[in-house]
Amino acid sequence: MSYELETGEGFVTRRLMVTAETETSTRTLDLRRDDAGRWTADGEPLRGVDGALDCDLGLCPLTNSMPVLRHGLHLAPGEREFLMAWVSVPGLVVRPSRQTYTHLGAPTAAAPSGSRPGMAVRLR
Repeated sequence: MSYELETGEGFVTRRLMVTAETETSTRTLDLRRDDAGRWTADGEPLRGVDGALDCDLGLCPLTNSMPVLRHGLHLAPGEREFLMAWVSVPGLVVRPSRQTYTHLGAPTAAAPSGSRPGMAVRLR
């Protein structure tokens, strides 16, 4: 899998381009968020994710860091729920996902709900 992530002011997702290769196929996705908070996948409007600020690329903890940084969950106790445009891997299907991020204490910042045991976003 390879990807490029473009963010704007405040670590808000603007674009995610992903290529996922398996033994039998190669899939690509061009996921975009406009300034009004509307999302498209390969130019087609997406339902259920309007207003989400972030994407969450499966198997990629980097995309989890954006809401953590934006809301300071790496700095102080707290918990926040986010609507994410979640991207499955290797299928690259996008669907809405409500996730709760909880501060776990420094240097481990926050872990999204539904994450694998021991998975957390680490920021130093």
